[in-house]
Amino acid sequence: MMTVRRRTLFGSFGGAIIAVSSNVRAQPAQVPVIGLLSTRSLRDSAYLVSAFEDGVYEAGFDASRRVKIESRWANGHYDRLPALAADLVHRHVDILVALGGEPSVLAAKKAAARDAPRRFAMPFLFVVGNDPVEFGLVKSLARPDGDATGLAIYTLAIGPKRFEILHQVVPKGTKFGTLLNPNFPAAEFYRHELAEVARSLGQTMYFAEAGREDGLMPAFDALTKQGVGALIVAPDPFFDMVGAQLVTMAAERRWPALYHHREYTVAGGLMSYGVNLGDVYRTMGTYAGKILKGEAPADLPVQRLDKIEFVLNLRTARALGLTIPPWTLARADEVIE
Repeated sequence: MMTVRRRTLFGSFGGAIIAVSSNVRAQPAQVPVIGLLSTRSLRDSAYLVSAFEDGVYEAGFDASRRVKIESRWANGHYDRLPALAADLVHRHVDILVALGGEPSVLAAKKAAARDAPRRFAMPFLFVVGNDPVEFGLVKSLARPDGDATGLAIYTLAIGPKRFEILHQVVPKGTKFGTLLNPNFPAAEFYRHELAEVARSLGQTMYFAEAGREDGLMPAFDALTKQGVGALIVAPDPFFDMVGAQLVTMAAERRWPALYHHREYTVAGGLMSYGVNLGDVYRTMGTYAGKILKGEAPADLPVQRLDKIEFVLNLRTARALGLTIPPWTLARADEVIE
């Protein structure tokens, strides 16, 4: 098996993240405080927080001063985000960072927004999977013109490509299913996009929903009753938290499955097609470091993360009895064997 970069999303994390704590008042006043709001959990994100910290210091921020990260984790419960965001704003953190998808961004925006458009109570960094101009976060990508900037990764646009990749490797006549989280704002958009691309290829896409862990088994059972033989897991932070369970459930049904982050593939999933999470968090840390050095968010263009990585697990393919076409194998950025 190829060497895994950093730690896997679904592994255990040893040691402590020194900068992550819950007692901001215990820190010296001169230590800058970054408020980090996430839909995810610390357990599955410890290595990502480390990547974020790396980015802060890579930006040239004085490492001897340290940085305090005041983090709030929704643990997949998106309804908790407004209260968590409000708590960070009330603590007057130096920078507010919303990670883990649109639910955290929308909650942070509402908690931190002032009366004027694009004006916030503190510098605001975000990651969105679509156009941040449509969200009212910035005036434009090149000139944010306000207190907010961040990263646009446009993950929704690559949904059809995921289906096309999976369609290339499964036997003819296979029925396809998609797992969605109804609590994720982009779920209906993703449903529409996948249904359309499946129809264009003469296929029917079957959908099942799960927004909590106890909904996973009923969702898989529903897809099984529909005769599904291959699975797409829609991008969603909650699914990342239960990724190992999803990989196991797909393997038990002998379903070829395609996911949105390489961590699923490292854990035994067949394929993944999406952005590298470590790159996302490191990039956000770099912007946080620049702001701590004195740069204004309005002067930092919203970055587009266009690099998409395709990861393939040949061991899983062999276990499923699949022959990967040479053209598909040649496209892979990483092959696990």
